Amino acid sequence: MGNQSYPNQISNPKAAAPFWDAGGLFVNYPANEAGGVLIKTGLGTLQRLVINTAGLTSQVVFYDGLTDAGTVIGTYATLAQGGVPIGAQFSTGLFAVITGGTPADLTIIYH
Repeated sequence: MGNQSYPNQISNPKAAAPFWDAGGLFVNYPANEAGGVLIKTGLGTLQRLVINTAGLTSQVVFYDGLTDAGTVIGTYATLAQGGVPIGAQFSTGLFAVITGGTPADLTIIYH
């Protein structure tokens, strides 16, 4: 296989590297990640949230923007393992913040 490039590489040192998946791209948002993380810049769709390890009184807030000053896309409780279909479009970028008690370990699927 040749070199593979990803169409949404960003220069944010806090952002995890995306990987190709049949349904789009995904990024793991580890439980110990403090503050927010810029997942993607530009247009896209937040397809699904997977809660790998549940948090304690925690939630994740997604923003259409480059920071948490953007427009709120949605707020999702992360108290139980499982998947949450979302299907929300964003135009400026996708930014996520985990808030609350013990944070969850998440996988965020987007396109």
